Amino acid sequence: MDEVGLLYNSYVDIFNEYSENMGLNIKVKLILMTRSNSTDSLVNNGAMFESLLKKKNSKYDIFFYDGTFSHNYGPYLLNLNELLPKVHIDMYNKKILSQIGIYKDKIVGLPITLSYNGLYSNKVLLDKYGKDIPKTWQELMDTSKYILERETNNTDLIAYNGLFTDNEQGAESLYEFFYSCRDTIDSPLPELTSKATIKAAKFLKKMQMEITKENEFSRGYDYTFLKLLDGNAIFLKFFVSLIETVGENSPYVLSLLPGMNEGVSSTLLVAFNIGIPKSIDENKIKPVTEVVRYMTSLEVQKQLVLKRIIVSGITYLYEEEEVCNTIQYCEVYKNAQYIIKPVNLTNNYYEFTEKFIGYFNSYLFGNEFLEIVLKLMDDITRVYKITVNTKESTLGLVSLIVYIVFSIIEIVSLIFIKKSKWKNFFKCLSEVFWALIVVGVIMLSSIIFTKIGDITIFKCHLIVILLTFGYTLIYIPMVIRLIVTFPDQNKFSNWLTQNKYLFLTVALSLDAFLNALTFLQPYTVEKMVITNGENYEVCKMSGGFLKFIISMEGIYKFIVAMALFVLIFVEWNIRETFYDVKICLTCLYMNGIIVAIFIIFSYFRLLNYKVYYGIHICLIFIISLSNYAMMIGIRLILPFFVDFMDEDYMKRDTETMNTTMSKSSFEYSSQKSNEETNSRVINKNIYSRLIDYHYRTVSIPYNQTLSSKSSNIVSNT
Repeated sequence: MDEVGLLYNSYVDIFNEYSENMGLNIKVKLILMTRSNSTDSLVNNGAMFESLLKKKNSKYDIFFYDGTFSHNYGPYLLNLNELLPKVHIDMYNKKILSQIGIYKDKIVGLPITLSYNGLYSNKVLLDKYGKDIPKTWQELMDTSKYILERETNNTDLIAYNGLFTDNEQGAESLYEFFYSCRDTIDSPLPELTSKATIKAAKFLKKMQMEITKENEFSRGYDYTFLKLLDGNAIFLKFFVSLIETVGENSPYVLSLLPGMNEGVSSTLLVAFNIGIPKSIDENKIKPVTEVVRYMTSLEVQKQLVLKRIIVSGITYLYEEEEVCNTIQYCEVYKNAQYIIKPVNLTNNYYEFTEKFIGYFNSYLFGNEFLEIVLKLMDDITRVYKITVNTKESTLGLVSLIVYIVFSIIEIVSLIFIKKSKWKNFFKCLSEVFWALIVVGVIMLSSIIFTKIGDITIFKCHLIVILLTFGYTLIYIPMVIRLIVTFPDQNKFSNWLTQNKYLFLTVALSLDAFLNALTFLQPYTVEKMVITNGENYEVCKMSGGFLKFIISMEGIYKFIVAMALFVLIFVEWNIRETFYDVKICLTCLYMNGIIVAIFIIFSYFRLLNYKVYYGIHICLIFIISLSNYAMMIGIRLILPFFVDFMDEDYMKRDTETMNTTMSKSSFEYSSQKSNEETNSRVINKNIYSRLIDYHYRTVSIPYNQTLSSKSSNIVSNT
């Protein structure tokens, strides 16, 4: 039976014996899946294990699993906090449990054994040359060089194995080494591009060049195990559990791995946990809980520690005299400084580790520049974003400053509406509507905040919310204005004159309704993985319903734009709205082009995140500022070039309006006598009327037309 089989069978046998003695009528049967009895890779094994947990009617009631992947398996495991007494869980080392047994503040597994590395030192050679077990990497290198220089006859002797292979093992060894180079015990893992990591990497390169030969640093576990057996190594890094298998005659003694500073160490922690699946039958929860409770009890843990079968997560066991008189190296088990595999950094751990160590080995065994290599390693998992911190880019801070400056300018410009020089250019809308247009412009420019900082699902929705509400506030007031000044009488224009704010409220309510529907199938945040580049995140529509609602919002805005185009054509020559329609048309054309570019770029996945976000932020500002410039900015400039509506013009305009009103009354009376026409004539009349409206120079408000008709009737009578 191999070591793994011995471990699990020991637990099963101990419980079954306990159950029989206590008359519990519970029997545990072990079904073991290991590397030796499975043809699948580790990746496929992990996927298969996860699929078993997901099954609603799984035939398995208890799972032993790699605690490193608790974040993957946690959603499918019961919370042991709710099943086991607090005093039971509190027996376990909290630091260990926090790293390998917790998912979203829930205890989803307890360790049945731990596995981590220690330093095997050849005590025979150390004693021969009067050297101590090293506590720092510098001491290890100095001692290795000293002994190698004197053991020239032993060509098989190596200084240190390293385990920097080109796969998962190598990546974990490197991760472990970097953690050992932190400043103090309580210091976190240094960032990959930090000075501490650069110093550690250079030291490792120096070790590789000065105390190793050929490819010793890149050899794996098999080579290390042979060296452990033949004794031809000064130092070896290997699993602490194997100290019990090398035999009493072994030259090696076990200690903590060294660090860059004395007192600082590191070891990569692997825990094998026991957990209960959520798919378990309700009537089995109680007996299964009893199995887990007993297997993880102090009694069983101590029993297996004394038999040298496990390394327990109840670390205070290694302070007991009985335990330390039976097993060696209690100090190692008690004082190990753990770090877990960085599995939470990526969705594909095995692909990540290959890239991670591959980049570094191009420096360690090659000639690549260290800073470039560390940047590439960091880029594998880092998600880049625009921030106001100028460490990586000034784009965020510059965007914020531009936003604040233009927002202030846009708000302050509202004071010119009442000034005599400008009031004629702003009289087409009320002060409230001009203020709402400025709010709409600021809402458009506020979209930049969805590009600064973390990209979230809410920010993805906020883009659409700000865009739709912003355009409604900018253009609906102009729609209202042009309907009210329609060149011919109609009831809707009259109604809108009295209910313009109600109309705007309805338009905004439609925006609110459509935006609320998008939350029924929210956006997702997609990570753009850039090979040998800087990753970033983008918003992605996650389903057909969301795409449909976004399309409806687009159609809604398109209808508003088409209504504006028709109204602009109809009122093209109306003196009262002469400048308004020209400005509005220019604004519509510009927005159509810019929004089209914005949408197209939303589908582009650029290789540089700064370029991607930079283009988007620039387009947002262009959309916002172009609307402000066309709707308000140009009206602030026109008074310096145009003498708007002098007295003579106003008199001529009034005379023209009176003439047109009289003509309209006559046409209205004539029209009633010709109501029955065929469809071709009706269409021709519609076209003719549109052309007629297009060439009119004054509008005849509906209430004024009615007043004129009433006067005619009175005079006729």
